[in-house]
Amino acid sequence: MNVAGFVSNGAGSTTLSLVAGDTVTLSGATPSISSTTFGCSDTCEGQSFTATSDGLQTFNFSNSSPTPATLTLTCGRSSAPPAGGGTAATSDVSVAVGAAQGAGIADAVGAAIQTRFSGGGIATRGIFLSTRGHGGDSPLAAFISLDARAFEGRFSGSAATLTLGADMAIGPNAVAGLLASVAAANGTLTGVGTNVTSVAAGPYFGAQFGGLTLEGYLTYGRPRISAGGPAYSTDRTMGALRLSGTTQLAGLDVSPFASLTAFQERHPAHVFGGAAAPAKTVRGLTTSLGGRVELAETGGMRPYVSLAAEYIAFDDGLGTRTNRLMPRLGAGFSAQAGNGALRLDLDSGSVGAGTRDLGARVSYSLRF
Repeated sequence: MNVAGFVSNGAGSTTLSLVAGDTVTLSGATPSISSTTFGCSDTCEGQSFTATSDGLQTFNFSNSSPTPATLTLTCGRSSAPPAGGGTAATSDVSVAVGAAQGAGIADAVGAAIQTRFSGGGIATRGIFLSTRGHGGDSPLAAFISLDARAFEGRFSGSAATLTLGADMAIGPNAVAGLLASVAAANGTLTGVGTNVTSVAAGPYFGAQFGGLTLEGYLTYGRPRISAGGPAYSTDRTMGALRLSGTTQLAGLDVSPFASLTAFQERHPAHVFGGAAAPAKTVRGLTTSLGGRVELAETGGMRPYVSLAAEYIAFDDGLGTRTNRLMPRLGAGFSAQAGNGALRLDLDSGSVGAGTRDLGARVSYSLRF
């Protein structure tokens, strides 16, 4: 069944009567087309929606261009939805949850390393507590970090990550340790309720040289995914490297940085939205280049702004590869609070095609 629709400069919609298992695929979508139903913006061509129950489904669209676009919805039933739709959908949740857990681990490691080398430190998101300072000049230290993140678009929902670690100084300018991380996410993926839990563990390190700090980690995890079918487990390997420094410019503290994050996740054959999906290996690579500027203290608070360019390369494991260059914006402030430091952070960016992320965090760093 094909339904051709006309969307002018503005919004439009059409309603179809579907039964559970029907897959609706969108074609004719130009980059100016976005759809809340398909959960996409500027990448809607070929996106699919799988009905999870019988009934009427309204498909909403908007066109940001004055040039009209003719859209076609192709509806059919299949035990294996087309690539880019149902079978590829769990790739999107791998990206979103992997990005949330990876960021939570990276921030925890970064705060721990900065605490080690500077005697104090603040996580860039979440809550960070460290035992550094409790044992004087002890070569051992431990930390616990809590991170939260929200997603909107193709995957809409939220995720939280708890990370714990312990490390040992292996010289005056080097640290090595082990970490464990637990992440949980809930949301909807192309109209299907999705839940993910992920446990990961591995080594991390930090080193200082020439006024720069290099830090990184490598983890192995077993995420468990439930998306409109029996829950199943995947194998995920994830790692990151980050190089940063701080300099003075016009009386301001400027901290440029560069980072590289990569993951690989193996999915067995599974069920998504009531339909069968084949085994696949999802891969992602994100490179980031940017900086943060700390402004002058005002009223006991020191605000900052940050800007980074993120290049995201993604392979959904089914033959589709995407590359995107996206900005990540951030702002916030820090202030002394008792024996620690309080910080509010806001940031927004993208974790892949059709999914945006937004963070709003209150952080507290304490030496004890």
